[in-house]
Amino acid sequence: MKFTFLFLSLIWCFSLKSQLVTIYEESDSLKYGYLSGGELDSLDVKTTKLFTNIPGGGFGLNSLLNPELLFHNNTLQLINSEPQFKDLKFTALPHLGFNYAFGSKGTQVLNVDYEHAISSKSLLNIIIQQNSTQGVLKNNNFSKKLLQVSYRRNTIFYTTKIEMLLENKNTKLSGGVYNDSTILYQGLEYANVYNSFSDSCYRNLNRGIVQWENHFDLLKDSSKALGFISSHNYQISSQIYREVFTDLTNYSSYNYDSLKSKDQFRLACISNGFGVFTKTKKIYLNGLLIQKYWDAQNLARHHDTTEISISSNLNINFKQIKFKNVFYFNLIGAKNERSNHAQIEFKRRNLNVFANLSMEQKLPIPYQRNYFSNNYNTALPGLQLQNKIFSAIKIKYTFNSKFYIGTEASSTVLNKNYFFIDSVWRNDTLTNISLSNASLYLSYTIFKITFQPRCVLSSSTLNFNYVPKYNLGLRIFFKTKATKTKKLDFIIGSDVSYISDYHLLNYNRPMEVMLLNQSTAAFHSMLNVNAFLGIGIREFRMYAKMSNIGYFWNDRLNQQMIGYPIQKNLIQLGITWDFFN
Repeated sequence: MKFTFLFLSLIWCFSLKSQLVTIYEESDSLKYGYLSGGELDSLDVKTTKLFTNIPGGGFGLNSLLNPELLFHNNTLQLINSEPQFKDLKFTALPHLGFNYAFGSKGTQVLNVDYEHAISSKSLLNIIIQQNSTQGVLKNNNFSKKLLQVSYRRNTIFYTTKIEMLLENKNTKLSGGVYNDSTILYQGLEYANVYNSFSDSCYRNLNRGIVQWENHFDLLKDSSKALGFISSHNYQISSQIYREVFTDLTNYSSYNYDSLKSKDQFRLACISNGFGVFTKTKKIYLNGLLIQKYWDAQNLARHHDTTEISISSNLNINFKQIKFKNVFYFNLIGAKNERSNHAQIEFKRRNLNVFANLSMEQKLPIPYQRNYFSNNYNTALPGLQLQNKIFSAIKIKYTFNSKFYIGTEASSTVLNKNYFFIDSVWRNDTLTNISLSNASLYLSYTIFKITFQPRCVLSSSTLNFNYVPKYNLGLRIFFKTKATKTKKLDFIIGSDVSYISDYHLLNYNRPMEVMLLNQSTAAFHSMLNVNAFLGIGIREFRMYAKMSNIGYFWNDRLNQQMIGYPIQKNLIQLGITWDFFN
């Protein structure tokens, strides 16, 4: 009780300094003429996904391992990566953004976003995404569906925000190519794969998340807010792995069936937090006590835990500087896990600087602690905290509408993290890993021709050489008005990229994890080219793109991951359309 009174007294001092607008401040305000896919010169990049031969299609030559990805996915899972909620967007007029692209091999990308300020107090956002492809390799299909609904309501006394996210992924797993030479004389579509039948091996993932947050303002004063906050979260995920064994199947052991597998893992988690908050026009601060319970069910085996933690969220928003900090500390049930994520953004005239620092000490996830399947049985004898540090800085300076320059640097350091090695999760082999990136980019326009070179340099410890040292790219395009009325935008251009050698990762299908391969297998340096063109009339835009033109001259036996060769050329067409009111 004394602590509560002291905390309320402290944050009351903050609340006397300025004027309160609302509890929730949207990340963006959409004005009439907003383009959901961005400018025409980058539309194909933002709305067209890169589909590769890698399971799930989400990891390829343009989305290599980087420090940020390694920090958030240190388990190196391809398919079971957790989605993130998109921030609420405000618009005075109802807005519907529609993005759709389709291409060869059944490739489809659909993104729909809807924003509606129902009243001065209520805001609704809906996001729908659906990606799918038949794949070029046999039995390499995948599909992904996602629905996010967010609703926020503000009143003088009570403010609430509720968010729901549903996700479904279906991935058929070919197992990779086992005879590379067939690619040269038969083509990639007819290459021999380990699982050649569409229903012989696949993984299904379903996930649901509901978040609900409430603020109760005791002051009922438009100039400041001070009161109680409650936060509630429920999520459940279920993944099933099925495989029918063939003559090419090679596992060292079978735990329940030598003919087929049906592995299953479900994780349910519910948490409730209660605390206090204060808010002024420029400062928001809260502190919560959180109770969390999770239960993992794995082929009728249960493991559950109750955890008690504290958290704090601080937002400072001045005219030129924005600062955010999220703190978490476990008191009971998770060996005093802790994390702190801080970010700061500075904007002044033509200069934009963004920096963040994240530090975590956390236990391995439930999937790592205990997992029983047909071919693997893992159980960590003792749980140790994993140390992770991520830091990044981005600086961009815009000289004028035709010229800007920027630089970025990021780094991740891992200590005592668990990796899947020799059929078990271990943290005593690769005890220290670091990965760093530094990049320089610019954009310069002359005579309606724009040059956008980019250079990325990477370095890592010797035990983690799975990233290229050099990743070079150049986007060049010609953009103009194609009619006398100056209403039709036209663009044509190309991307040229060069990626240097790097060692290949391996992929374990039953465990759904990338393996740090110790062999000398490597991706060989490659020059690639994409070409695109597009037209736009106000809110309607259309584009066409041909990716991986370099497949005509590059080594077709080159691999992105052990057993998964580079993707062949792909043609895609896309449209975007924004509707207001």
